[in-house]
Amino acid sequence: MKKSFVSSQSELLQNMDTFEQACLILYAANPPDQLHQAEAYLNSIANSSTFLQDTFHVLQITTHTTVQFHCIKIFREDLLRKWMQYSAAERAEWIRLLTDFLLSQCAHLASYVSNALLQTIVVFQKRSWLEFTPTERSQHIQVPIRLLEQNGIGFKTSSDAQNVQLIAVKWIHTVIQEFGSPSRAQVMHQPIQTHIKARSTFGDDGLQAIAQYFFSFFSRLLQNGDELKRCMNLSLSDLSLQESVQAQLELLEGSYTICTELLNWKVSSSATLRNKQDRLAWSLTPSNNEEQEDVFLEPCQLWRAWLTQSEIVYIAFKSYVDIREVSVLTKRNNLAHLGRQLLIQLASFRGPIFLNEEMHQNFMKEVFLGTLSLARNPLVNLITTNDVDAKEIATKELIDICQILSRLVKNLGCKLLCVDLCAAFGKTLIEEMATLCLNLLQVSSNDIRHHRQSSLPVEDMWSLEAVEILLDAWAMLSIDTFTEGMKNTENDGQNMLCIEHGEILKHRLDSVVRMYLHMKTELCSLYALTEDENEEEIDDDSGKSEDYLEVIAVLARVDVMNVATILLDMLEALNIELHSLISRENDDMMTSELVSIFEKLHFLVRFTGLFLSDDYLNEQPSLSIQIEIACQTQTQDVSAHPVVRLIILVTKELLNYECLRLAHNPTSQRMSPYFFEELFKTTSRLCATYVICSDKKENTEMLRLQRSVLRVFIVTPDSDAENLVQFLLKCVFICLENWPTQTLVIEYAINLLMILSRTGALSCVLKTPQWQAIVQANAEAVTYVQSTQSTATSPTFTAVSRIPTALRGRLMEAVCRATCTSRICEFQTVQLAKCLETLKSRLRNLLRYIEDNKEYARNDLLVEEESILLLQLYTGSVLASRTHKLVTEHCLEALPYFVRLTEILQANMQLVYYCLAFVRDFVGVHLAYLSSKDAINVYKQCQLLIHSYTSIHQSKRAWTDTEEDACRDIIALFHLLNHLIINECINFTDEESTEDESKESTRVLAEVVFDGLNCIIPLMTKQLMQYPALTKHFFTTIEYIIESYPDQMMRLNGDFFEELTELILLGIQHFSADISRTCLQALGSMVTYYYKALAHGQPLGPADHLRKCALFFMRATRLILDISLMQQFDPVILDPCAIALYNLILIQKVKAMFAIFPKSQAVTVYMIRLNSLLLHNLSAKIATIK
Repeated sequence: MKKSFVSSQSELLQNMDTFEQACLILYAANPPDQLHQAEAYLNSIANSSTFLQDTFHVLQITTHTTVQFHCIKIFREDLLRKWMQYSAAERAEWIRLLTDFLLSQCAHLASYVSNALLQTIVVFQKRSWLEFTPTERSQHIQVPIRLLEQNGIGFKTSSDAQNVQLIAVKWIHTVIQEFGSPSRAQVMHQPIQTHIKARSTFGDDGLQAIAQYFFSFFSRLLQNGDELKRCMNLSLSDLSLQESVQAQLELLEGSYTICTELLNWKVSSSATLRNKQDRLAWSLTPSNNEEQEDVFLEPCQLWRAWLTQSEIVYIAFKSYVDIREVSVLTKRNNLAHLGRQLLIQLASFRGPIFLNEEMHQNFMKEVFLGTLSLARNPLVNLITTNDVDAKEIATKELIDICQILSRLVKNLGCKLLCVDLCAAFGKTLIEEMATLCLNLLQVSSNDIRHHRQSSLPVEDMWSLEAVEILLDAWAMLSIDTFTEGMKNTENDGQNMLCIEHGEILKHRLDSVVRMYLHMKTELCSLYALTEDENEEEIDDDSGKSEDYLEVIAVLARVDVMNVATILLDMLEALNIELHSLISRENDDMMTSELVSIFEKLHFLVRFTGLFLSDDYLNEQPSLSIQIEIACQTQTQDVSAHPVVRLIILVTKELLNYECLRLAHNPTSQRMSPYFFEELFKTTSRLCATYVICSDKKENTEMLRLQRSVLRVFIVTPDSDAENLVQFLLKCVFICLENWPTQTLVIEYAINLLMILSRTGALSCVLKTPQWQAIVQANAEAVTYVQSTQSTATSPTFTAVSRIPTALRGRLMEAVCRATCTSRICEFQTVQLAKCLETLKSRLRNLLRYIEDNKEYARNDLLVEEESILLLQLYTGSVLASRTHKLVTEHCLEALPYFVRLTEILQANMQLVYYCLAFVRDFVGVHLAYLSSKDAINVYKQCQLLIHSYTSIHQSKRAWTDTEEDACRDIIALFHLLNHLIINECINFTDEESTEDESKESTRVLAEVVFDGLNCIIPLMTKQLMQYPALTKHFFTTIEYIIESYPDQMMRLNGDFFEELTELILLGIQHFSADISRTCLQALGSMVTYYYKALAHGQPLGPADHLRKCALFFMRATRLILDISLMQQFDPVILDPCAIALYNLILIQKVKAMFAIFPKSQAVTVYMIRLNSLLLHNLSAKIATIK
């Protein structure tokens, strides 16, 4: 029966005042009881059979904007909820009535009301889009287009016409937003496929019609910039023009927004489901990688006629020049921002919109010419210094100009320097980038000088941000060009591209780098001398600043020789100034001049490290090819080469002077720990790349060093490199003896020993007295608390005892690694054995004392300190070597001792964690090298440790008091379980195990793993589940265990099985895509095993267990169907989702399927949709399963 659209005198209309009052209360800050009453009343009248008619009638007659907004809101919700109760004609009539009301009242409606009404109309159109015929779709699209067409452009149109144009622009923008992405669309109570299909259909017809007219309209609107600026000036004296000017500005701002949305629209063919990244084209949730790669735009090729015209670029840039002046006068910063966004988008065009590469390059040239005109006539030169708003627009303009140049460079890449295509263009572009860099650096230097003279805190360095954008693009161009040149070299044996274009890339680079380094050193100095309240703000940007610095260091390698010379000159000048100040000052106080010099030296040393070595943390650091090429010059005096001199200056001369001052006066106030840290850090970086032992003949990096002047850093007997290593050990020894309490300095010094031990360079100092003193002191020295109560010992023992226990462990790792990575001799074996025997003796004595004095030892601080120290020392030895039997034997023998310590000293949570860390690291490093017999003993000790730990945390109070500690501990337990499982797959032991031993080892391992998981699960409270890292480890461990032992999983006892399955379902619904994917993989492993066992007639447990499995599978099926068909999901979960669902379908009984889909026809429809959605991901998996 057709419903009447004429409202009768219903309860809502009879109580109009009450309804309005309830709306006003609901949207105001009123007491909760009044809000509840108003909400209850509004809900009570929503069940009326004439509710839509009444709501629309109230919308027409009410004068309260709040009531209008509420009427629109409830109208949309009610009609969408009852959508299928109305015929298509009735729904179309509602859309028509709302549209007529909007057009007739647009001049009188508040903006937020008209926006809500527009959104409602578009949502209804989208909901009906798939039901519309092509003609009906065209009619709906033509409504806003005709509103634009019926009115002219400019100030001659009436105010009513301008209002209609504004509505039309907002309408088009709303349409693009609603159809563009489900994440931004309004709720329609429909599956995600409805959004996807509507978007695809709209892209095939409606989008094209909108773009066809809008680009033409927008072009004409931009050409009206001169008239806009003229009327803007007239409106300052003629008030009648102000309203018209404001309307035109709003129209222009809205049009810019639409243009931005259209250009960002991802156009994909409806004939395929996959895009270039091999992800579903209709899944609109971007991954992090897509967001990073989404720098360039590939507009639809059908838009070529409008977007690639030569005058489009000219109009865009010319109109922006007018708009920026208007924005300054009207303080419309967003309008200027949108104008610049369009220019950035133009610089980002690529793809099929261009017929060929030449067309693309010509278009980019036009963009460059427009950008060049802006760069040479920036807004900052046209405004007064006192206009804060104008200055903000001007500074952002320069930053965006740099962004445009950056997009141009990254868009064209190494083609910029190709001789046949656009070499002249590339050369001009680099020339302008260099000029702009120098100008911006001069602005930064002037700002720094101003702040230093006025003693003002440092403000936003916008010019530095702009410079770093340009240098980043320059660096990317150099990398692309160099890579392309290396490819050509490999193909034809010539490196002409690098040789020919190296000079273009180097053009004025030395001037830019020199000025940049000078500016940054002055800025660092200024930061150090500013007030303390700015420190937090500076630290917040430290990561970003480090990234930029690494990029600029890469760029500096384009001109290795000149940049190395610049760094040498600057470092030597500062070093001379430092020597002068230290010798001239009579007192022992740190002065502002010294602070400034140390800050400058710190920055230059850090940049030197990044410049000379960018990848020093890998096991085999890589030598930069550019530096290798620069160092291949034949010279008589190798030490005179700039790169060699620079390395020696940092690693020897600067460090030597500071160490001598430290040894002379350790308590001096003029020592800078901050500078010392960077010296050790950069020295470690350089040694990892350049200093290597000659015994490592198979190392390719050493072969590369031998072909250049850098061969001086290869350690051979009586060589300069050996003297350098001995000198570095001496520096570390000086710091250990004189500055044991400077934790960071000691940490970086020990890291230097770690680096030298990794490269084998320490082999030349293993017999020196200093090294033996360090080894002996680290093994025998007690903790600082114990040293204060003992008799006097040597200075080395006293100093080592004051080093934090964690660093003592690192030092032990360096000691053991130096022995294991060098050529093993009898002396080294004896030295290491003596060190380990000392640890063994201390551990036995400690445990004997604890067993004899249990009650007293539990509260004995000295016992706790000694226990933690021994744990750290043993952990260091564990991490140093995988295959050294001496280390493995001692740690295996110490394992039960430490487990016993944990059982006795339960009160010290720090000790418990260190014991967990030791066992975790021992299992992770050494378990794969143990025999089955030893492995079983390790499994049992791990089980005892897990039970001991869980008994400590039985009370809830223990959790709340140490939440972060509990999180850290449980993560260590998860790592332990994972390491245990890995041993099942990886085993490097030399001993042969019998079949019975192997089976027993596997059985015990599975028992320990599931028992450990059963102990840990109760510890995962709601509070701990709030920690993302812990939650991820938790579900990853569950997935790993189920994947490794699906047969054991299916035979667990009922309560534990139910607990695990509930956790899997919980993880599938987690907001993190990684956790959801992990749990789907766990489910897939489980159901795959279940199906295989079912197909082969294998027993699957008692009837009660099978019943619980069937209930779990049913819940999992419903959950996956809901996620895949009704929700928007991340594409990364699709494969595990498909695998799990396919196997669930295979093992579901027919009655379970009909419980989900009561009608057999629905089952058929479901299977068809499922096949089209999922089976393209299953072909390989299905074959494996069958």
